[in-house]
Amino acid sequence: MIGVAATTIAGAALTASTLYLNHKSKHARRLQAVEAEARAALAQIHAEADASVEEATLRLAAHAEAREAEQISAEALLEEDEARLKRMEEAQARRLEHFDGVEATLEDLFERVKGRKGQLELLRAEITGMTRRQRDLLEEVAGGSQRALMEARKAELISRAEVAANKRHHGALERLSLRAEMEARALMDLSGHRHGGPLPAPRWPSTVDARPGKGLSSEVLSLISAQTGVSVEPREGGWRLSCHNTFAREQARRAMELLLRSGHSSEAHVNRALSKALTALERGAQEAGQRAIKVLKLKEMHPEIVFTVGKLLYRTSFSQNQWQHAIETAELCGMIADELGMATEEARRAALLHDLGKVLWAETEAVGSHAISGALFAVERGEAEAVRHAIIAHHGEEKPSTPLAHLVAATDALSGGRPGARRETLEAYTQRMDDLNRICEGFSEIQRAYIMHGGREVRIEVDPRWVSDQGVERLSSQVAQLIEEECVYPGQIKVMVIRERRFYATAR
Repeated sequence: MIGVAATTIAGAALTASTLYLNHKSKHARRLQAVEAEARAALAQIHAEADASVEEATLRLAAHAEAREAEQISAEALLEEDEARLKRMEEAQARRLEHFDGVEATLEDLFERVKGRKGQLELLRAEITGMTRRQRDLLEEVAGGSQRALMEARKAELISRAEVAANKRHHGALERLSLRAEMEARALMDLSGHRHGGPLPAPRWPSTVDARPGKGLSSEVLSLISAQTGVSVEPREGGWRLSCHNTFAREQARRAMELLLRSGHSSEAHVNRALSKALTALERGAQEAGQRAIKVLKLKEMHPEIVFTVGKLLYRTSFSQNQWQHAIETAELCGMIADELGMATEEARRAALLHDLGKVLWAETEAVGSHAISGALFAVERGEAEAVRHAIIAHHGEEKPSTPLAHLVAATDALSGGRPGARRETLEAYTQRMDDLNRICEGFSEIQRAYIMHGGREVRIEVDPRWVSDQGVERLSSQVAQLIEEECVYPGQIKVMVIRERRFYATAR
Protein backbone atom coordinates (compact mmCIF):
# COMPACT_ATOMS: atom_id res chain seq x y z
CA MET A 1 0.00 0.00 0.00
CA ILE A 2 2.85 2.16 0.93
CA GLY A 3 4.67 1.15 -2.21
CA VAL A 4 1.73 1.99 -4.37
CA ALA A 5 1.50 5.37 -2.73
CA ALA A 6 5.18 5.96 -3.19
CA THR A 7 4.98 4.95 -6.79
CA THR A 8 2.09 7.30 -7.30
CA ILE A 9 3.86 10.18 -5.62
CA ALA A 10 7.01 9.50 -7.63
CA GLY A 11 5.01 9.53 -10.84
CA ALA A 12 3.34 12.76 -9.92
CA ALA A 13 6.63 14.35 -9.06
CA LEU A 14 8.12 13.23 -12.35
CA THR A 15 5.17 14.63 -14.21
CA ALA A 16 5.44 17.93 -12.38
CA SER A 17 9.13 18.14 -13.14
CA THR A 18 8.55 17.49 -16.76
CA LEU A 19 5.88 20.18 -16.94
CA TYR A 20 8.13 22.67 -15.16
CA LEU A 21 11.00 22.07 -17.54
CA ASN A 22 8.77 22.46 -20.53
CA HIS A 23 7.33 25.69 -19.12
CA LYS A 24 10.76 27.07 -18.37
CA SER A 25 11.93 26.26 -21.87
CA LYS A 26 8.91 28.15 -23.37
CA HIS A 27 9.55 31.11 -21.06
CA ALA A 28 13.19 31.27 -22.09
CA ARG A 29 12.24 31.35 -25.77
CA ARG A 30 9.65 34.04 -25.15
CA LEU A 31 12.16 36.10 -23.18
CA GLN A 32 14.65 35.87 -26.03
CA ALA A 33 12.00 37.09 -28.48
CA VAL A 34 11.10 40.03 -26.25
CA GLU A 35 14.78 40.93 -25.85
CA ALA A 36 15.21 40.86 -29.62
CA GLU A 37 12.21 43.18 -30.08
CA ALA A 38 13.53 45.52 -27.38
CA ARG A 39 16.94 45.72 -29.03
CA ALA A 40 15.32 46.49 -32.38
CA ALA A 41 13.10 49.21 -30.84
CA LEU A 42 16.07 50.67 -29.00
CA ALA A 43 18.08 50.77 -32.21
CA GLN A 44 15.19 52.60 -33.96
CA ILE A 45 14.88 55.08 -31.07
CA HIS A 46 18.61 55.81 -31.21
CA ALA A 47 18.35 56.39 -34.95
CA GLU A 48 15.41 58.80 -34.58
CA ALA A 49 17.15 60.62 -31.69
CA ASP A 50 20.24 61.11 -33.79
CA ALA A 51 18.13 62.54 -36.62
CA SER A 52 16.32 64.92 -34.24
CA VAL A 53 19.55 66.10 -32.69
CA GLU A 54 21.01 66.79 -36.09
CA GLU A 55 17.90 68.76 -37.15
CA ALA A 56 17.87 70.77 -33.90
CA THR A 57 21.53 71.53 -34.33
CA LEU A 58 20.85 72.91 -37.83
CA ARG A 59 17.96 75.08 -36.56
CA LEU A 60 20.07 76.44 -33.70
CA ALA A 61 22.83 77.30 -36.09
CA ALA A 62 20.39 79.17 -38.38
CA HIS A 63 18.86 81.02 -35.43
CA ALA A 64 22.29 81.98 -34.11
CA GLU A 65 23.21 83.40 -37.52
CA ALA A 66 19.93 85.44 -37.60
CA ARG A 67 20.52 86.81 -34.08
CA GLU A 68 24.04 87.75 -35.03
CA ALA A 69 22.74 89.69 -38.04
CA GLU A 70 20.16 91.46 -35.87
CA GLN A 71 22.83 92.36 -33.33
CA ILE A 72 24.98 93.86 -36.08
CA SER A 73 21.99 95.93 -37.34
CA ALA A 74 21.17 97.11 -33.79
CA GLU A 75 24.77 98.12 -33.20
CA ALA A 76 24.62 100.18 -36.42
CA LEU A 77 21.41 101.92 -35.33
CA LEU A 78 22.88 102.58 -31.92
CA GLU A 79 25.88 104.21 -33.49
CA GLU A 80 23.57 106.43 -35.58
CA ASP A 81 21.54 107.40 -32.46
CA GLU A 82 24.73 108.22 -30.57
CA ALA A 83 25.85 110.44 -33.44
CA ARG A 84 22.46 112.23 -33.61
CA LEU A 85 22.41 112.68 -29.83
CA LYS A 86 25.83 114.18 -29.97
CA ARG A 87 24.72 116.65 -32.64
CA MET A 88 21.67 117.56 -30.52
CA GLU A 89 23.86 118.13 -27.47
CA GLU A 90 26.07 120.42 -29.51
CA ALA A 91 22.99 122.36 -30.79
CA GLN A 92 21.60 122.59 -27.25
CA ALA A 93 24.90 123.97 -26.03
CA ARG A 94 24.83 126.65 -28.76
CA ARG A 95 21.24 127.57 -27.79
CA LEU A 96 22.18 127.86 -24.13
CA GLU A 97 24.99 130.19 -25.08
CA HIS A 98 22.50 132.27 -27.14
CA PHE A 99 19.97 132.35 -24.30
CA ASP A 100 22.65 133.49 -21.89
CA GLY A 101 23.32 136.42 -24.22
CA VAL A 102 19.61 137.21 -24.54
CA GLU A 103 19.16 137.04 -20.77
CA ALA A 104 21.99 139.48 -20.28
CA THR A 105 20.42 141.82 -22.85
CA LEU A 106 17.00 141.57 -21.15
CA GLU A 107 18.50 142.32 -17.76
CA ASP A 108 20.10 145.41 -19.26
CA LEU A 109 16.75 146.42 -20.76
CA PHE A 110 14.95 145.82 -17.47
CA GLU A 111 17.42 148.12 -15.73
CA ARG A 112 16.77 150.80 -18.32
CA VAL A 113 12.95 150.37 -18.04
CA LYS A 114 13.18 150.61 -14.28
CA GLY A 115 15.05 153.89 -14.64
CA ARG A 116 12.49 155.18 -17.14
CA LYS A 117 9.67 154.12 -14.82
CA GLY A 118 11.14 156.17 -12.00
CA GLN A 119 11.35 159.17 -14.33
CA LEU A 120 7.73 158.62 -15.40
CA GLU A 121 6.58 158.49 -11.77
CA LEU A 122 8.27 161.82 -11.16
CA LEU A 123 6.66 163.29 -14.27
CA ARG A 124 3.23 161.90 -13.27
CA ALA A 125 3.54 163.42 -9.82
CA GLU A 126 4.53 166.73 -11.38
CA ILE A 127 1.62 166.61 -13.86
CA THR A 128 -0.80 165.70 -11.05
CA GLY A 129 0.35 168.67 -9.04
CA MET A 130 0.06 170.97 -12.06
CA THR A 131 -3.43 169.62 -12.79
CA ARG A 132 -4.50 170.16 -9.20
CA ARG A 133 -3.14 173.71 -9.22
CA GLN A 134 -4.85 174.36 -12.57
CA ARG A 135 -8.18 172.97 -11.29
CA ASP A 136 -7.91 175.07 -8.14
CA LEU A 137 -7.18 178.14 -10.25
CA LEU A 138 -10.11 177.39 -12.58
CA GLU A 139 -12.48 176.79 -9.64
CA GLU A 140 -11.31 180.08 -8.11
CA VAL A 141 -11.95 181.91 -11.38
CA ALA A 142 -15.31 180.12 -11.96
CA GLY A 143 -16.43 180.69 -8.40
CA GLY A 144 -17.34 177.08 -7.58
CA SER A 145 -16.06 173.54 -7.22
CA GLN A 146 -15.59 171.24 -10.19
CA ARG A 147 -18.33 168.86 -9.00
CA ALA A 148 -20.82 171.70 -8.52
CA LEU A 149 -19.99 173.18 -11.91
CA MET A 150 -20.35 169.77 -13.59
CA GLU A 151 -23.71 169.19 -11.88
CA ALA A 152 -24.89 172.63 -12.97
CA ARG A 153 -23.75 171.98 -16.55
CA LYS A 154 -25.36 168.56 -16.45
CA ALA A 155 -28.65 170.02 -15.22
CA GLU A 156 -28.49 172.67 -17.96
CA LEU A 157 -27.87 170.08 -20.67
CA ILE A 158 -30.65 167.85 -19.32
CA SER A 159 -33.03 170.80 -19.27
CA ARG A 160 -32.16 171.70 -22.85
CA ALA A 161 -32.52 168.07 -23.91
CA GLU A 162 -35.93 167.81 -22.20
CA VAL A 163 -37.12 170.99 -23.90
CA ALA A 164 -35.89 169.76 -27.28
CA ALA A 165 -37.39 166.31 -26.69
CA ASN A 166 -40.71 167.82 -25.63
CA LYS A 167 -40.75 170.00 -28.73
CA ARG A 168 -40.02 167.04 -30.98
CA HIS A 169 -42.52 164.90 -29.04
CA HIS A 170 -45.30 167.45 -29.32
CA GLY A 171 -44.43 168.11 -32.94
CA ALA A 172 -44.63 164.40 -33.72
CA LEU A 173 -47.87 164.08 -31.77
CA GLU A 174 -49.38 167.03 -33.59
CA ARG A 175 -48.35 165.62 -36.95
CA LEU A 176 -49.66 162.16 -36.07
CA SER A 177 -52.86 163.60 -34.64
CA LEU A 178 -53.40 165.78 -37.70
CA ARG A 179 -52.74 162.88 -40.04
CA ALA A 180 -54.93 160.51 -38.00
CA GLU A 181 -57.71 163.10 -37.85
CA MET A 182 -57.53 163.71 -41.59
CA GLU A 183 -57.63 159.98 -42.36
CA ALA A 184 -60.42 159.44 -39.83
CA ARG A 185 -62.45 162.29 -41.31
CA ALA A 186 -61.89 160.89 -44.79
CA LEU A 187 -63.05 157.44 -43.67
CA MET A 188 -66.09 158.85 -41.87
CA ASP A 189 -66.99 161.05 -44.85
CA LEU A 190 -66.64 158.10 -47.20
CA SER A 191 -68.76 155.90 -44.94
CA GLY A 192 -71.35 158.63 -44.49
CA HIS A 193 -71.67 159.08 -48.26
CA ARG A 194 -71.86 155.34 -48.85
CA HIS A 195 -74.40 154.83 -46.07
CA GLY A 196 -77.95 155.05 -47.35
CA GLY A 197 -80.90 156.52 -45.57
CA PRO A 198 -81.72 155.04 -42.16
CA LEU A 199 -84.30 152.29 -41.91
CA PRO A 200 -87.72 153.71 -41.06
CA ALA A 201 -88.55 153.27 -37.39
CA PRO A 202 -92.05 153.93 -36.06
CA ARG A 203 -92.62 156.56 -33.44
CA TRP A 204 -94.07 155.34 -30.16
CA PRO A 205 -96.50 157.90 -28.76
CA SER A 206 -96.91 158.25 -25.02
CA THR A 207 -100.54 159.41 -25.13
CA VAL A 208 -103.89 157.74 -25.70
CA ASP A 209 -106.81 159.78 -27.05
CA ALA A 210 -110.28 159.20 -25.69
CA ARG A 211 -113.07 158.31 -28.09
CA PRO A 212 -116.51 159.88 -28.13
CA GLY A 213 -118.85 157.90 -25.98
CA LYS A 214 -116.12 155.53 -24.82
CA GLY A 215 -113.85 155.82 -21.87
CA LEU A 216 -111.88 153.82 -19.33
CA SER A 217 -112.70 153.71 -15.68
CA SER A 218 -110.20 154.44 -12.96
CA GLU A 219 -110.36 150.75 -11.95
CA VAL A 220 -109.28 149.69 -15.46
CA LEU A 221 -106.49 152.24 -15.49
CA SER A 222 -105.32 151.10 -12.05
CA LEU A 223 -105.33 147.49 -13.21
CA ILE A 224 -103.29 148.32 -16.32
CA SER A 225 -100.87 150.38 -14.26
CA ALA A 226 -100.47 147.61 -11.69
CA GLN A 227 -99.74 144.92 -14.27
CA THR A 228 -97.40 146.93 -16.52
CA GLY A 229 -95.81 149.41 -14.10
CA VAL A 230 -96.89 152.29 -16.32
CA SER A 231 -98.13 155.51 -14.75
CA VAL A 232 -101.42 156.66 -16.42
CA GLU A 233 -102.30 160.32 -15.93
CA PRO A 234 -105.43 162.00 -17.32
CA ARG A 235 -104.96 164.83 -19.78
CA GLU A 236 -107.27 166.88 -21.93
CA GLY A 237 -108.81 164.54 -24.47
CA GLY A 238 -107.19 161.37 -23.16
CA TRP A 239 -104.36 160.06 -21.00
CA ARG A 240 -100.57 160.44 -20.76
CA LEU A 241 -98.43 157.34 -20.15
CA SER A 242 -95.03 157.52 -18.48
CA CYS A 243 -92.57 154.73 -17.71
CA HIS A 244 -88.82 154.21 -18.06
CA ASN A 245 -89.61 150.87 -19.77
CA THR A 246 -90.88 151.95 -23.18
CA PHE A 247 -91.76 148.34 -24.05
CA ALA A 248 -94.19 148.18 -21.11
CA ARG A 249 -95.49 151.66 -21.96
CA GLU A 250 -96.28 150.56 -25.52
CA GLN A 251 -97.97 147.42 -24.18
CA ALA A 252 -100.19 149.53 -21.95
CA ARG A 253 -100.99 151.96 -24.79
CA ARG A 254 -101.98 149.17 -27.18
CA ALA A 255 -104.09 147.45 -24.51
CA MET A 256 -105.93 150.75 -23.83
CA GLU A 257 -106.54 151.18 -27.57
CA LEU A 258 -108.00 147.66 -27.76
CA LEU A 259 -110.25 148.30 -24.77
CA LEU A 260 -111.45 151.59 -26.22
CA ARG A 261 -112.29 149.90 -29.52
CA SER A 262 -114.08 146.97 -27.91
CA GLY A 263 -115.89 149.02 -25.29
CA HIS A 264 -115.35 146.31 -22.64
CA SER A 265 -113.73 147.10 -19.31
CA SER A 266 -113.92 143.97 -17.17
CA GLU A 267 -110.80 142.51 -15.59
CA ALA A 268 -110.87 139.55 -17.99
CA HIS A 269 -111.01 141.88 -20.97
CA VAL A 270 -108.14 143.93 -19.53
CA ASN A 271 -106.00 140.82 -19.10
CA ARG A 272 -106.87 139.66 -22.60
CA ALA A 273 -106.01 143.06 -24.08
CA LEU A 274 -102.69 143.16 -22.24
CA SER A 275 -101.90 139.61 -23.43
CA LYS A 276 -102.73 140.50 -27.06
CA ALA A 277 -100.63 143.66 -26.88
CA LEU A 278 -97.69 141.76 -25.37
CA THR A 279 -97.91 139.04 -28.05
CA ALA A 280 -97.98 141.64 -30.82
CA LEU A 281 -95.03 143.52 -29.32
CA GLU A 282 -92.96 140.36 -28.90
CA ARG A 283 -93.74 139.32 -32.47
CA GLY A 284 -92.75 142.78 -33.64
CA ALA A 285 -89.50 142.61 -31.65
CA GLN A 286 -88.68 139.18 -33.10
CA GLU A 287 -89.33 140.44 -36.63
CA ALA A 288 -87.26 143.58 -36.00
CA GLY A 289 -84.34 141.48 -34.72
CA GLN A 290 -84.50 139.16 -37.72
CA ARG A 291 -84.74 142.17 -40.04
CA ALA A 292 -81.59 143.70 -38.52
CA ILE A 293 -79.70 140.42 -38.96
CA LYS A 294 -80.88 140.19 -42.58
CA VAL A 295 -80.04 143.81 -43.45
CA LEU A 296 -76.51 143.47 -42.02
CA LYS A 297 -76.03 139.97 -43.53
CA LEU A 298 -74.83 138.49 -40.26
CA LYS A 299 -74.53 134.82 -39.38
CA GLU A 300 -76.79 133.03 -36.95
CA MET A 301 -77.16 134.55 -33.46
CA HIS A 302 -78.61 133.26 -30.24
CA PRO A 303 -82.42 133.68 -30.30
CA GLU A 304 -82.39 135.69 -27.07
CA ILE A 305 -79.87 138.13 -28.56
CA VAL A 306 -81.98 138.51 -31.71
CA PHE A 307 -85.08 139.16 -29.60
CA THR A 308 -83.24 141.71 -27.45
CA VAL A 309 -81.94 143.50 -30.56
CA GLY A 310 -85.55 143.69 -31.77
CA LYS A 311 -86.63 145.21 -28.45
CA LEU A 312 -84.35 148.17 -29.18
CA LEU A 313 -87.07 149.16 -31.65
CA TYR A 314 -89.15 150.34 -28.68
CA ARG A 315 -86.40 152.47 -27.13
CA THR A 316 -85.12 155.97 -27.93
CA SER A 317 -82.18 158.07 -26.73
CA PHE A 318 -82.50 161.83 -27.19
CA SER A 319 -85.35 161.03 -29.62
CA GLN A 320 -83.10 158.70 -31.71
CA ASN A 321 -84.54 155.21 -32.14
CA GLN A 322 -82.05 152.74 -30.65
CA TRP A 323 -82.83 149.92 -33.09
CA GLN A 324 -82.22 152.24 -36.01
CA HIS A 325 -79.12 153.61 -34.26
CA ALA A 326 -77.72 150.08 -33.74
CA ILE A 327 -78.19 149.17 -37.42
CA GLU A 328 -76.73 152.48 -38.58
CA THR A 329 -73.72 152.05 -36.27
CA ALA A 330 -73.20 148.49 -37.54
CA GLU A 331 -73.31 149.58 -41.19
CA LEU A 332 -70.84 152.43 -40.60
CA CYS A 333 -68.58 150.14 -38.55
CA GLY A 334 -68.61 147.50 -41.29
CA MET A 335 -67.77 150.06 -44.00
CA ILE A 336 -64.84 151.57 -42.09
CA ALA A 337 -63.60 148.09 -41.09
CA ASP A 338 -63.65 147.08 -44.75
CA GLU A 339 -61.60 150.18 -45.67
CA LEU A 340 -59.09 149.35 -42.89
CA GLY A 341 -58.81 145.68 -43.88
CA MET A 342 -60.50 144.40 -40.72
CA ALA A 343 -63.11 141.65 -40.35
CA THR A 344 -66.38 143.28 -41.43
CA GLU A 345 -68.62 140.50 -40.04
CA GLU A 346 -67.15 140.87 -36.55
CA ALA A 347 -67.28 144.68 -36.76
CA ARG A 348 -70.98 144.73 -37.73
CA ARG A 349 -71.77 142.16 -35.05
CA ALA A 350 -70.08 144.10 -32.23
CA ALA A 351 -71.60 147.42 -33.34
CA LEU A 352 -75.11 145.97 -33.58
CA LEU A 353 -74.92 144.59 -30.02
CA HIS A 354 -73.19 147.56 -28.35
CA ASP A 355 -76.41 148.93 -26.76
CA LEU A 356 -78.09 145.65 -25.74
CA GLY A 357 -77.67 146.60 -22.10
CA LYS A 358 -80.16 149.45 -22.44
CA VAL A 359 -82.95 146.89 -22.84
CA LEU A 360 -81.63 144.86 -19.90
CA TRP A 361 -81.45 147.99 -17.77
CA ALA A 362 -85.10 148.78 -18.39
CA GLU A 363 -86.47 145.26 -17.95
CA THR A 364 -84.18 143.49 -15.50
CA GLU A 365 -82.01 144.21 -12.49
CA ALA A 366 -78.85 144.51 -14.59
CA VAL A 367 -75.55 145.00 -12.77
CA GLY A 368 -73.26 147.85 -13.80
CA SER A 369 -73.64 150.16 -16.78
CA HIS A 370 -75.52 149.19 -19.90
CA ALA A 371 -72.16 148.42 -21.59
CA ILE A 372 -71.14 145.96 -18.84
CA SER A 373 -74.53 144.25 -18.63
CA GLY A 374 -74.82 144.03 -22.44
CA ALA A 375 -71.32 142.53 -22.74
CA LEU A 376 -72.05 139.87 -20.11
CA PHE A 377 -75.39 139.07 -21.77
CA ALA A 378 -73.71 138.61 -25.17
CA VAL A 379 -70.82 136.46 -23.88
CA GLU A 380 -73.17 134.16 -21.94
CA ARG A 381 -74.95 133.48 -25.24
CA GLY A 382 -71.93 132.55 -27.32
CA GLU A 383 -70.43 135.81 -28.57
CA ALA A 384 -66.65 136.07 -28.96
CA GLU A 385 -64.27 137.81 -26.57
CA ALA A 386 -63.47 140.50 -29.17
CA VAL A 387 -67.17 141.38 -29.39
CA ARG A 388 -67.46 141.45 -25.58
CA HIS A 389 -64.51 143.83 -25.23
CA ALA A 390 -65.83 146.13 -27.97
CA ILE A 391 -69.23 146.33 -26.23
CA ILE A 392 -67.87 146.98 -22.75
CA ALA A 393 -65.25 149.49 -23.96
CA HIS A 394 -67.45 151.69 -26.14
CA HIS A 395 -68.19 153.94 -23.13
CA GLY A 396 -64.85 153.48 -21.35
CA GLU A 397 -65.75 150.85 -18.73
CA GLU A 398 -62.66 149.07 -20.03
CA LYS A 399 -59.81 150.82 -21.79
CA PRO A 400 -60.09 150.00 -25.51
CA SER A 401 -57.21 147.68 -26.39
CA THR A 402 -58.20 146.48 -29.87
CA PRO A 403 -58.87 148.30 -33.16
CA LEU A 404 -62.40 146.88 -33.12
CA ALA A 405 -63.16 148.48 -29.72
CA HIS A 406 -61.97 151.90 -30.95
CA LEU A 407 -63.95 151.48 -34.15
CA VAL A 408 -67.21 150.62 -32.37
CA ALA A 409 -66.82 153.62 -30.04
CA ALA A 410 -66.11 155.93 -33.00
CA THR A 411 -69.06 154.78 -35.11
CA ASP A 412 -71.36 154.94 -32.08
CA ALA A 413 -70.40 158.59 -31.64
CA LEU A 414 -70.69 159.17 -35.41
CA SER A 415 -74.23 157.77 -35.55
CA GLY A 416 -75.34 159.67 -32.45
CA GLY A 417 -73.58 162.91 -33.32
CA ARG A 418 -74.52 163.32 -36.99
CA PRO A 419 -76.74 166.32 -37.74
CA GLY A 420 -80.39 165.62 -37.04
CA ALA A 421 -79.77 162.31 -35.32
CA ARG A 422 -80.74 163.42 -31.82
CA ARG A 423 -82.70 166.18 -30.18
CA GLU A 424 -82.84 167.39 -26.64
CA THR A 425 -85.08 169.64 -24.60
CA LEU A 426 -84.24 173.18 -23.56
CA GLU A 427 -84.06 172.01 -19.96
CA ALA A 428 -81.45 169.33 -20.81
CA TYR A 429 -79.42 171.82 -22.86
CA THR A 430 -79.42 174.39 -20.04
CA GLN A 431 -78.46 171.74 -17.51
CA ARG A 432 -75.53 170.61 -19.68
CA MET A 433 -74.26 174.20 -20.05
CA ASP A 434 -74.44 174.70 -16.27
CA ASP A 435 -72.60 171.42 -15.67
CA LEU A 436 -69.81 172.37 -18.07
CA ASN A 437 -69.37 175.78 -16.40
CA ARG A 438 -69.33 174.16 -12.97
CA ILE A 439 -66.67 171.62 -14.00
CA CYS A 440 -64.40 174.33 -15.47
CA GLU A 441 -64.75 176.52 -12.36
CA GLY A 442 -63.56 173.62 -10.22
CA PHE A 443 -59.98 173.84 -11.59
CA SER A 444 -57.81 176.59 -10.14
CA GLU A 445 -55.45 176.45 -13.15
CA ILE A 446 -58.20 177.60 -15.52
CA GLN A 447 -58.35 181.37 -16.08
CA ARG A 448 -61.24 181.48 -18.53
CA ALA A 449 -63.48 178.90 -20.17
CA TYR A 450 -65.69 179.33 -23.23
CA ILE A 451 -68.46 176.89 -24.14
CA MET A 452 -69.00 176.91 -27.91
CA HIS A 453 -71.00 175.22 -30.66
CA GLY A 454 -74.01 174.57 -28.48
CA GLY A 455 -72.00 172.84 -25.79
CA ARG A 456 -70.09 170.55 -28.14
CA GLU A 457 -66.73 172.28 -27.55
CA VAL A 458 -65.07 173.75 -24.45
CA ARG A 459 -62.10 176.12 -24.89
CA ILE A 460 -59.97 176.73 -21.82
CA GLU A 461 -57.25 179.35 -21.22
CA VAL A 462 -54.55 178.71 -18.59
CA ASP A 463 -51.76 180.80 -17.08
CA PRO A 464 -48.43 179.64 -18.58
CA ARG A 465 -46.63 180.51 -15.35
CA TRP A 466 -48.56 177.84 -13.45
CA VAL A 467 -49.22 175.19 -16.11
CA SER A 468 -46.45 173.52 -18.15
CA ASP A 469 -46.78 171.91 -21.56
CA GLN A 470 -47.17 168.53 -19.91
CA GLY A 471 -49.73 170.00 -17.51
CA VAL A 472 -51.84 171.21 -20.44
CA GLU A 473 -52.27 167.67 -21.72
CA ARG A 474 -53.04 166.35 -18.23
CA LEU A 475 -55.58 169.15 -17.60
CA SER A 476 -57.45 168.48 -20.84
CA SER A 477 -57.72 164.78 -19.99
CA GLN A 478 -58.98 165.54 -16.46
CA VAL A 479 -61.65 167.96 -17.72
CA ALA A 480 -62.80 165.48 -20.39
CA GLN A 481 -62.99 162.68 -17.83
CA LEU A 482 -65.13 164.78 -15.46
CA ILE A 483 -67.45 165.71 -18.32
CA GLU A 484 -67.88 162.02 -19.18
CA GLU A 485 -68.64 161.15 -15.55
CA GLU A 486 -70.94 164.03 -14.59
CA CYS A 487 -72.68 165.24 -17.76
CA VAL A 488 -75.42 163.76 -19.95
CA TYR A 489 -75.06 164.74 -23.60
CA PRO A 490 -75.57 163.34 -27.09
CA GLY A 491 -72.55 162.73 -29.30
CA GLN A 492 -69.24 164.03 -27.98
CA ILE A 493 -67.70 167.18 -26.46
CA LYS A 494 -64.28 168.45 -27.54
CA VAL A 495 -62.01 169.98 -24.86
CA MET A 496 -59.32 172.45 -26.04
CA VAL A 497 -56.75 173.90 -23.59
CA ILE A 498 -54.80 177.00 -24.71
CA ARG A 499 -51.46 177.91 -23.09
CA GLU A 500 -50.09 181.15 -24.48
CA ARG A 501 -46.65 182.66 -23.73
CA ARG A 502 -46.28 186.43 -23.98
CA PHE A 503 -43.01 188.36 -23.76
CA TYR A 504 -42.71 192.10 -23.07
CA ALA A 505 -39.78 194.50 -23.35
CA THR A 506 -39.53 198.24 -22.68
CA ALA A 507 -37.44 200.63 -24.77
CA ARG A 508 -36.25 203.72 -22.90
